[in-house]
Amino acid sequence: RWGSLWQRQSQGGGAGLLDGWPVGRHGAPPRNWVQRVNQVETPEELAALRRCVRGGQPWGSAAWVRQTAEQLGLESLLRPRGRPKKKKAARTGNKGF
Repeated sequence: RWGSLWQRQSQGGGAGLLDGWPVGRHGAPPRNWVQRVNQVETPEELAALRRCVRGGQPWGSAAWVRQTAEQLGLESLLRPRGRPKKKKAARTGNKGF
C-alpha cells in the first residue's frame, strides 16, 4: 500500500497524490504496467540497481544515465569515488634524484 502502483490501482487512482504518468501516451500507463512492475529482475539487473542505489546514480541504459546526469549536472556521480590513483613513474637509475 506504500507504492505508487497500489495508489494508481486503488479507488481514485492516486488523484492528488501522484503526478501524471512519466511514460506512456496521453497520460495513460504503459500496456502491461502491473506485470512489468511485478516481474523479477535478472541477477544482472539487480546488481546494477544495487550499484546505482549505493552510488546515488540514476538507473537505466548507459546513454540515458549519461544524458540525465548531464542535464542535472550530476556527472560527478558517474565517476569512481575518491582520488584517482597515482600512475607509477618510470624507474630510472638515479633513484629519483
